Amino acid sequence: TTKATIYRHFGSKAGVIAAAGGEPPDEASARQRVLEAALRAIPRHGLQAVTMGQIAEEAGVGAPALYHHFKSKDDLLLGAVEHVASQVDPTALLGGPPSLDDPRGTLAAFVQRAMRAQAAHVDFLRTMVVEVGNRPDLAAVLHERVLSRTWGGLAAFLDLQARQGHFRPGH
Repeated sequence: TTKATIYRHFGSKAGVIAAAGGEPPDEASARQRVLEAALRAIPRHGLQAVTMGQIAEEAGVGAPALYHHFKSKDDLLLGAVEHVASQVDPTALLGGPPSLDDPRGTLAAFVQRAMRAQAAHVDFLRTMVVEVGNRPDLAAVLHERVLSRTWGGLAAFLDLQARQGHFRPGH
C-alpha cells in the first residue's frame, strides 16, 4: 500500500490513528512543546549554533513534525518571540481590564506579573538581546512584539490614570 492510498481512505494521519482506535495527535500541544524546547535550547547552544534537530529532539518530536509547525529556524525564532510576548502582554499582566478604582493595586499586580513572566524567560531574552548585534532584524522584532507591547500597555494605563486624576502627568 502506498501513502497516497492510505490518505485517500483516511484523509489524514489523525484519521488513520482514529480508525485504529488511538487518540489523534494534539497539534497545539506539539507546537507548544517545540516552542518551549526552543526557549530552553537557544540560550543553551546560542542562536547561531542551535539546530532544528536539537530543538526537535528536546521537544520529543520528529523533524517532519517540527517543520510542519515552523518552516525555518527564523520562523521558529519568531514563534518563540511571539510565545514570550503573549506571556508579557499587558492584558495578561494586568490580569484583565485595569481597575480604575485601585490604580496602586493594579500597578503593583502588573509589575509583579511582569517580573515573574520576564524571570521565566530571562535566559531566552538575554540571548536575544546579545544576538541583536548579529541580527539587527531581531531588534525590531523584539521591540515591536515584546517591549512596545509591554511598556506601551503600561504607559497607556498610566496615561489613563493621569486623565482620571489618580496620577499627575509626568509622574
